[in-house]
Amino acid sequence: MRSDPKLLQEAWEGSHHRCVRAVRALGTLALREGEFPAAMNFLQQATSCRPADHAAWYATGCCLQQLKNFPLAANAFFRAAALDPENADYWGGAAVCQSA
Repeated sequence: MRSDPKLLQEAWEGSHHRCVRAVRALGTLALREGEFPAAMNFLQQATSCRPADHAAWYATGCCLQQLKNFPLAANAFFRAAALDPENADYWGGAAVCQSA
């Protein structure tokens, strides 16, 4: 189910937009496929529904970085790092975006 966009979309819709895992997975899939506007749409829904989802904030940072929006990407990475301060990838993403 994780890589089947149709099933993920059904899970998101069927949960009345409460299954954050499904919409985050849709965002991550779109990010991997280089569909950055679609990825941002899904990831914004994920972070709106569950602001404490560090993985969604990290993926948002990655997407914004690809879109060359470094200030917002750094903010997203910092949000992820605040939620999971032991994750070096989150801090590294923020540092890269701040120096860009």
